[in-house]
Amino acid sequence: MRCACRRQAIGGLARVDTDKHLGELAARADPETLADLRQHCRAPLTVYAPEDRDTLTELLRAWLLHYGRRSDIAAALFVHPRLSGTG
Repeated sequence: MRCACRRQAIGGLARVDTDKHLGELAARADPETLADLRQHCRAPLTVYAPEDRDTLTELLRAWLLHYGRRSDIAAALFVHPRLSGTG
């Protein structure tokens, strides 16, 4: 039933892989789709121990919020920005 509602929301197509449209569906503020999108995005982290998952999630969140700017990420995480490859 849930998938049928999703298909209808993205144009009523009979055969749609809703996983490929999670972003579009999430933008429509469907709480169930947002939960699916979170689960889908976090799936690769399931191979790690829970405490490592939390750390990696926090790091990824900081990276996304600060557009990959190392010094801003380090400040947000209260760590020293380790610069590599400098003289």
